[in-house]
Amino acid sequence: MSRGTYLAVMIVMVILVPLMVAFASRVFPENVLNIPNKSYWLSPERRAGSLAFISLWSQWCSIGVTVFFCYLHWLVVRGNGFTPPQLESIPMYGGSVVALVALTIGIVALVARFRRLA
Repeated sequence: MSRGTYLAVMIVMVILVPLMVAFASRVFPENVLNIPNKSYWLSPERRAGSLAFISLWSQWCSIGVTVFFCYLHWLVVRGNGFTPPQLESIPMYGGSVVALVALTIGIVALVARFRRLA
């Protein structure tokens, strides 16, 4: 991949993807929203709090995506310093595992929040 193409892809990945994740919860119609006990959590008295929680969760998710993409970019820049250029496997797999664990914890927290009836 050329340097210009790589920079364009990274700009899209680091800026646009997190923005889409952060704002997705604000623009999705309610019929697309899929949470446990949906009618309970979106009833008029709980609706604002539920949507605020989902918005906060998606903002944290977008921060995690941004950190992960920046980490991958750092690995690519570092890998280009080697002759021949190469990505280091252990840091790449380690970062991927950390990102997947964080995502799993986030999803479990989201489901747990809406699974119980307050």
